[in-house]
Amino acid sequence: MLGLLRLLAMLWRLAGVLVALAMLVGAALRLMGRWVFLSDGLFWPIAATLFVGGLVLALVGGRASDSAFGAQVTESRRRSVRQDTKRRMDADSDRARLSMPVWGLIESIAARHRDTLAGKRRELVTHDDYGAAVTDRWDAELEYFWLKVVKPELSDCSPQAYRAAVETAVRETGEPEQWRDPERAMIRAVARRIEAVLDQPMRASGPQSQGPADQSL
Repeated sequence: MLGLLRLLAMLWRLAGVLVALAMLVGAALRLMGRWVFLSDGLFWPIAATLFVGGLVLALVGGRASDSAFGAQVTESRRRSVRQDTKRRMDADSDRARLSMPVWGLIESIAARHRDTLAGKRRELVTHDDYGAAVTDRWDAELEYFWLKVVKPELSDCSPQAYRAAVETAVRETGEPEQWRDPERAMIRAVARRIEAVLDQPMRASGPQSQGPADQSL
């Protein structure tokens, strides 16, 4: 639609230019005495009117053509942005689907070592004189846990799933692409998921305690 409007505006502009040029040629012929079928009293007002009208037509057509071109460029950019957004969303969806087994395995490993990790966190996270948490030792412990426990067990995952998990971790950093370190990003992503597992309430385990009537038997 925008392309058709632009074509019509360009034709309009061309028609205005042709009318103005025709009047200039007519005026030149009149001055040379070769166009004498109209009297001077009729020719010059008509020629001037058509010339000015042609210029106005050309200017209006030019503005309309520029506006249609600008709208066409804007629509093209919007369409490109929508397509890029859809491609990124589809890529994120595929990446999340592929990486789900990796994150599930990581969370199951953390749950398996939950008691040890919880005790380490209580031991290693301290607070300074201002009440701020000091997590350097705990962060080092999480990195050690990733390298010695989690990462070796991820060898059973498919390369595609592991690559998708790394890409997800990298995107979660929100850092510029040139600053992204996949290994560090993966450590941070694993640490966040371990913290989430540790912060979950403990599930009740074992048989429920007996009531007074059962205890009396």
